[in-house]
Amino acid sequence: MDEAVRGFDHVSACVDRARDHLLLGIPVQRRARLPLAEALAGFEGELAEAASAMERWHVEATEAEWTECDEALRTACGGAERLRLGQAGEAYEELVPVIEAILEPLEAFDRAAARIAALTR
Repeated sequence: MDEAVRGFDHVSACVDRARDHLLLGIPVQRRARLPLAEALAGFEGELAEAASAMERWHVEATEAEWTECDEALRTACGGAERLRLGQAGEAYEELVPVIEAILEPLEAFDRAAARIAALTR
């Protein structure tokens, strides 16, 4: 289980960095801290790294959580791709609901973290 915990920690850190990247693309005081395209690239890059490391924590004890997180990565990546290819506005009011919808599935990693913490106590 120790190796799976280390694997999950790596994947979870990638997901956290991905969230941070995407949030930098939201305009604050009329300007984004990062251009949306750059924020999306960082988000998608971190999620790709997370996806490539998912097998490192795929163990029977966390099968349900692993499956939920694997699907969450696919869903978030699909949402990011639709945003990148679509005609979403770049104003705060237009972007926030779209970005919230992209990030929401990644809450699966928070639930998985709680389950893993419970298993390792």
